[in-house]
Amino acid sequence: MGFVFGTHDPEVQYALSRLLEPGMIAYDIGANVGFTAMLAARQVGPTGRVVCFEPLAEPAAQITHNARLNGFSFVDVHQVALASSEGDAEFFVSKESTWGRLSQAGPAPQQNGVILVPTRTLDAYAASQGLPPPQFIKMDVEGVEAEVIT
Repeated sequence: MGFVFGTHDPEVQYALSRLLEPGMIAYDIGANVGFTAMLAARQVGPTGRVVCFEPLAEPAAQITHNARLNGFSFVDVHQVALASSEGDAEFFVSKESTWGRLSQAGPAPQQNGVILVPTRTLDAYAASQGLPPPQFIKMDVEGVEAEVIT
């Protein structure tokens, strides 16, 4: 319910309000359903851009839906997992969408499946997609953050 009422992660909300400015480029790595992305979009506005990375189809679709509902045409969604190498990796799916993770991070709480997701390095993927360099990065990838920036 915290997502609906805007009470989820008040510290993160405060940080975003202080760190993001109109016109900035923000990356949301491990965007899930886009709560943080929508907060970032509100801050960067239409002169900015929010680039989301979310490997799972349902949450990625929810980000697109949320952006459309809010009139945020400057939010892009890329259905890919960022990692230290190009290829595919096992992703442990959980009953709770926010608890899924790449297998390198270990078992997911309430794990109920395994799928294969494409993995790309941030630099190579951004270059191949013509993405602008970020001025701000929010990353929540359940314990494999170091692999994303390696």
